[in-house]
Amino acid sequence: MLLPLSVLLIKYYPGMGIHYDQWIGRPEYVGVTTSKNMLGALCLITGLFFFWDTVRRWPARRVPETKRILTINIIFIAMTLWLINLSNSATSRTCLFIGCAIIILAHTRWAKMNPRRVLVAIPVAVATYLLLDFAFDLSSFVAELLGREQTLTGRTGMWNALLAVPNNPVLGAGYQSFWLGDRLTTVWKSLDVVFLNEAHNGYLEMYLNLGLFGLVLLGLFMASAYRIVSRQLNSSAHFASLSLALWSILMFYNITEVAFGGSLLWFSLLLLTTVVPRVGAEMPLESKNPVTKKWIQHPASLPGDRRV
Repeated sequence: MLLPLSVLLIKYYPGMGIHYDQWIGRPEYVGVTTSKNMLGALCLITGLFFFWDTVRRWPARRVPETKRILTINIIFIAMTLWLINLSNSATSRTCLFIGCAIIILAHTRWAKMNPRRVLVAIPVAVATYLLLDFAFDLSSFVAELLGREQTLTGRTGMWNALLAVPNNPVLGAGYQSFWLGDRLTTVWKSLDVVFLNEAHNGYLEMYLNLGLFGLVLLGLFMASAYRIVSRQLNSSAHFASLSLALWSILMFYNITEVAFGGSLLWFSLLLLTTVVPRVGAEMPLESKNPVTKKWIQHPASLPGDRRV
């Protein structure tokens, strides 16, 4: 519902759907959200979902019911692309492209023949990018390709200033406590800004609040989430492709934005990696016939499957 409502507000109620810069009057398209980055995150989640649903239903595209669903998906994808272009959020656009590429990769025959190839390739690619970015400032090069400044719209200077603020490197300033009190005033004066309450980098934000201890906990959680996603490949490969894409884009998204701990992306990952078993929802893959005492192989039951 948020997508068509955002289109409605931007096109016909610009006083609510568009904000304007108080100094130069530049429009900022927000739709039903509160900022352009929030609109970009909304489009990222919805675009990823509708693309995933389209890919998994595509083999049955000739079925009339599926054809109607695909038509609706394409309409929503078109709205998503229009809104994400208006939001001018380069991070969301890039992550949407990465997520869609991962979904396509997970549905290829190459990946289905050996799912471990995908499970190894994704973390290796993420780790390689993070290492290259740390060593050679790869983000600046990517920013140039996307038509952005090498400073990532002033983020690199801000990151250096935040790291220079006295802070406990092991435990940080405390949970959600860095942007409080005299420390906040000091940061504003050093950066010469009127308002700032986040580091625009999820890893740096975690370090400032919880230090190296927080980064270790975050790494353990992401590793555990990836293990759960890996298990989904064996039980529900279609669903696992969406989880893999969301896990990957969350790692990239936090390079220039903050999404760990309290964002739409974070809560979406928690939902996809939370296993809530339902009694009697699925049959075991194997069971013994009570008469012949032999093992019987059952077809794997998938959510939403209707078998004749």
